[in-house]
Amino acid sequence: MTWTFRLPRALRELAADLAALVWPVECAGCARPDRACCDACLAGLLRQAHAAAPQVAVPADAASPPIGAPAAAEPAAAGPPVFGAGAHEGLLRDLLVPFKHAGRTSLAPILGRVLAVPLERALALAHGPDPPLVVPIPSRPERVRDRGYRHVEMLGREAIRALGATGARTPVLRRALRTLPGRTSQVGLRAGARRRNAAKIAVSSRMVSRVRTREVVLLDDVRTTGETLAAAAAVLTRDGAKIVAVVTLSQALRHAPGK
Repeated sequence: MTWTFRLPRALRELAADLAALVWPVECAGCARPDRACCDACLAGLLRQAHAAAPQVAVPADAASPPIGAPAAAEPAAAGPPVFGAGAHEGLLRDLLVPFKHAGRTSLAPILGRVLAVPLERALALAHGPDPPLVVPIPSRPERVRDRGYRHVEMLGREAIRALGATGARTPVLRRALRTLPGRTSQVGLRAGARRRNAAKIAVSSRMVSRVRTREVVLLDDVRTTGETLAAAAAVLTRDGAKIVAVVTLSQALRHAPGK
């Protein structure tokens, strides 16, 4: 995370103005100069996020049993509701792809403001005495090394920061999940292989006691089949967490580049 992320919004706008003088940019939505996403296009994304309806719940039995866990005797009940900011297309996709795959971390505050809309809806479902935990879906270690940052975690921190400005109840972001050895990209895998691959996820040993009995909102950037989210929900539930909702920035109808 760079120092600009910690600045108040007015100072970040000034920083963006100065940066535009040195590195000219244009809006990904309308090609207006000086902003990666102009105020008008950002307002459109926020309207879209507010209008987005909750998606079909993640089925709790959509993934293979977590590594080391016994198979379920019968299908489990449907899982938690899924909140998103829109379909993985258009301007939302055009901002997320360079942020995720081209190192454009300067887009994180913009995407964080959009993500804050479904995140606030999800947090409204948490009623426990402790602040709810926001748990990002982890990328594979090699992808983190390639990028140089944990992109879902960065989005989550920006969304929480945006919520703080609204006076909403502040959750706590926790890096509670890790991928297991042998996990690969989901791209190109058939259904059975995708389920087995998605199940290669676990709660970090140092976080088991911290998630036990806590309300958790699972966070990801793009929801495709929901298998990774279902596997993550399963291991967290097994270790005593209560999954109240899932939040993703966008919803894809076909497979996006893998974690």
